[in-house]
Amino acid sequence: MISKQSPEGQYLLVLWQTMIGMAGPISEQYRWMLTGIAAVLAVLIANLKSIQEVVWDGYLKASLCLLVTSVFLASVAYLLSSALKFRAEVSKQLEVILSSPEAKAVIAQIQMDPAALRTEMCRPFFGPLRWLMTRAAERGALDPFSLEKGSIRLIAWQTYTMWASMILAALSLAILVFGIR
Repeated sequence: MISKQSPEGQYLLVLWQTMIGMAGPISEQYRWMLTGIAAVLAVLIANLKSIQEVVWDGYLKASLCLLVTSVFLASVAYLLSSALKFRAEVSKQLEVILSSPEAKAVIAQIQMDPAALRTEMCRPFFGPLRWLMTRAAERGALDPFSLEKGSIRLIAWQTYTMWASMILAALSLAILVFGIR
């Protein structure tokens, strides 16, 4: 396994952290894309009566359904990008705090079994969040790059979700055009 201190580990760390650092600008881009798709949906709904006069009902319904799904997927992509942005900020803050001499001194004095400490750390959470936190703590204990890999997975999910949203938005507008009488 590659350690964070090895040359390979340092290379991967810089590469992944740079990608994760782009979460802020991407979150802004996703917010504007979500706003644009929602605006198109709002215009269609606001002008539904006049659009119904020129577009076949089946095409209009299909178009609106796809556009609503597109807005939903864009919302998910935006939430994932926001979560990634906050995850990166919290990670940096924790790194600063835990690398301080005071924190290192406290950590050196910990006598509790690491597994018991992880269990205690996750105890305040309940429901599915406890399961997620316990799983993350276990992964982090086994893989020094767990945080970065998890963030990269979030980047992949948000990208695929936004791509699907954009494809559905374009498809919904194409269906609307094909439905013109």
